[in-house]
Amino acid sequence: MKRIVFHGTHKKETADKILKSGFEKGTYFARHLQDAICFGGKYVFYVALKVVGDNWQIVCRKKIPPSKIKQLVNFNPKEIYYNPKIRFSKGKLIPCHNCGADIGSVRLSILGKPVIARCPKCNKRFN
Repeated sequence: MKRIVFHGTHKKETADKILKSGFEKGTYFARHLQDAICFGGKYVFYVALKVVGDNWQIVCRKKIPPSKIKQLVNFNPKEIYYNPKIRFSKGKLIPCHNCGADIGSVRLSILGKPVIARCPKCNKRFN
């Protein structure tokens, strides 16, 4: 059955390249928009594909031409409200892998991704 699936990327240059040449064999697609944004990036392709099974992500087995792309959307969420009393780790200590500081209170965007992916103590990036 054909359905719309989603693929996200962080870079506009990559999105432009995909619009011109399509998707390479082995590209991952998500069944849900929020997964494409969180795991891929803010440039999200809506693609019409035949989907078999019920996995949350789909891997294409052959090159997908640009003609299968329904649209490309640039999601640019802005944080509207932040509550410092709500903890990411539900009270559990989550240490920074660089300095060991508690990063359990990392600020989240409306899509669940860290707004600033840096340790609040050492200012180094963390995953």
